[in-house]
Amino acid sequence: MKSIIIATDFSKVAYAAACYAAHLSASLLVDTLIIYHSYDNELYVTTDIPIPNRQQLQTQREKSLIALEELRVALKKIAPKSISIKSEANDQTLVSGIETMIAENQTELIVIGTTGKSNLEQVLMGSNALTVAKEISTPVLLVPATHTFSPPKQAVLACDLKHTEDTLPLEHIRHFVSTFSLKLHILNIQPTASEPIADTIPEQYKLHELLDDLNPTYNYIDHEDTASAIIHFANEHDIDLVISVRKSYGFFRNLFHKSITKKLAFKTTIPLLLLGKKIK
Repeated sequence: MKSIIIATDFSKVAYAAACYAAHLSASLLVDTLIIYHSYDNELYVTTDIPIPNRQQLQTQREKSLIALEELRVALKKIAPKSISIKSEANDQTLVSGIETMIAENQTELIVIGTTGKSNLEQVLMGSNALTVAKEISTPVLLVPATHTFSPPKQAVLACDLKHTEDTLPLEHIRHFVSTFSLKLHILNIQPTASEPIADTIPEQYKLHELLDDLNPTYNYIDHEDTASAIIHFANEHDIDLVISVRKSYGFFRNLFHKSITKKLAFKTTIPLLLLGKKIK
């Protein structure tokens, strides 16, 4: 039984991401949507002594289950009738809770909004989203705050040219490209002062060997800022989905942490699908 796990904090951003997942479920042919809420943050941000008692736990769980049921009813109006929609809430951390859900289900995808609420916006779903994307090996789709659903038609795969054959998650790439009949653009970004081009040619050949059957376009760009280059390329080519491979924290960090302006610009533009292993 294939499933999509939707992480929510009941914010407007999380609701939009949940709706996106419900629309997406029809194309991915999953059997179940699992709406998950961790009330771990809510238990600790309102007290100086982070030891919730049994009554606090029960009260928070009841509130969470009520909100989850309201969201479940809303998603039933969007998802295909054949798809079962379940919900779960607990006091595990967000990552731990999602890992529990994955262990209990055949999970196809994790969907999460990139900003949210909790304790006057001091504990952001956005930072939690990046933690999930970094630590969960299942494909994670980050849905930006202002994005509304439309079936993706064009995707850009942002990748480096290092250990291509060993690190490229071909099965997942092929699955998403074929499922949505995506026009795929391969984008490699090299700093202008990086290694000589001759050193990357074998990896370029390998990239073509692995992906040519998907009929992608290949784009090799010199740019000092990975995030800026991806945003510019996506805007120029009407990209609906950015796909990135989780190889190293350095590459991952470049997508989000160069500056507040670029981080927000990236988040408010296009959904980001992260594939591959956990980032060490």
